[in-house]
Amino acid sequence: MKKILMALLCAILCLTLLACSEKSGENGSDNSDDTASDSHIITEDLPDRNITAIYGMFDEQYDFIYEDICLVPGTFTQKNPIYSMLEEHNSAYNGASSESLSSRTPAIFYLANELSLTEVDLNEYYTACLEMGITDIMPTSEAMKAIAGGDASAAMAACAHPSALAKDGKVYTLRMLLEGEAEGISDDLIAATVERAKQYYGASLLKSDLLTDTMKEKLSALGFEVVKENVGSLCTVHADEYHTIPSALEALVDAAELKSWKEQSADGGTDCTISANIAKFVQDFAIAKETFIELYNAENGTLGHYNIDVIYDGDAASYYSEKHSEYNAAVEADRAIAKLKQKVAEDKGMTDFVTNVHEFSLAELLIMIDKDNAYIAELGEYMNSLIALPEIDINAIYDNKDELMRMIGKRSVYYIDCQVSGRSTFETAYDAHRMIK
Repeated sequence: MKKILMALLCAILCLTLLACSEKSGENGSDNSDDTASDSHIITEDLPDRNITAIYGMFDEQYDFIYEDICLVPGTFTQKNPIYSMLEEHNSAYNGASSESLSSRTPAIFYLANELSLTEVDLNEYYTACLEMGITDIMPTSEAMKAIAGGDASAAMAACAHPSALAKDGKVYTLRMLLEGEAEGISDDLIAATVERAKQYYGASLLKSDLLTDTMKEKLSALGFEVVKENVGSLCTVHADEYHTIPSALEALVDAAELKSWKEQSADGGTDCTISANIAKFVQDFAIAKETFIELYNAENGTLGHYNIDVIYDGDAASYYSEKHSEYNAAVEADRAIAKLKQKVAEDKGMTDFVTNVHEFSLAELLIMIDKDNAYIAELGEYMNSLIALPEIDINAIYDNKDELMRMIGKRSVYYIDCQVSGRSTFETAYDAHRMIK
């Protein structure tokens, strides 16, 4: 998953770079004969800088200005293959390894080292960026000296984002620190980094829905109060799934009784004025747990975020007062696979036979049709548009056709879809999702 995230982050960075390139091309002019004086690096009178992110609140490693390198006429960027150099630089680090990623030097230092840039080169570039409105802050002279000095550790410390920690030639993001991926870092240093991040981001940091359970636990252990964000659009207390009844369940009860039930007076509890909720529904209409599980599995986990064990045997109101990003991610992954299967069925004229894609695995659908490299390429583009889709190698499905054929019929559709998407294999979505806490 981290590998996918890193690829996505790199793509976002490239788009940002291209946007800056277009902006500079429209507004820039060739001023290569001008040399900026030290007066340009005085920042006291500059307006407060807008917080600009590349990687997101918990994944920023270096300050934006040291990562977002734009083509600016009259500077070192004008006649160099900057973007291909940066792509090569980023690809040298393993995005799935915090050990590797924390060692990544900032983009500006890599370019300074590769192109033998001086402080004058850097000053000219950043001054031009400031004057063109590409950035609204200048690096200090000390920072530019560190970047041009060739000492990676010094440059990393000088360029580190306010929410990151620079230590011993590495720069750790908040996510690395809070998820325990940064070894040998004391709690005092992590707490100090969180404090800096709070100063930078404000109150939104500790109520972000991007916080994982592990990060929340670490923050609480460090003495920070994690503020729970309003979790749903239907109700500020509960996630939307708590107040949403799947149509497959509604179909099991009398329509008139259902209408009357929904019109009951509100009794949702403190600050919750919506009476209808999934736990009350299954209780009031005596929906057996086995029935819910059967319907959930029939939809291969795409029904929604319904933790059936909690709904029947736990405190559903409390459970749904929190956002559960891992559970939602699992549901969205199952939905993305279903969309991919639906496309194959429609593209290949199989909808008369494949009336329900949940009854067929992706491997089964593909094996039904001859391997077509042009169509595989088309599927690849479509798969890239499905953000939640796990990594699936279509060619590998054809390469392992015999093994998959032996599996089909012996294993469930859900199991085979898990197999080809590289996920932990479970026979049913209920079995898979109940493992998510």
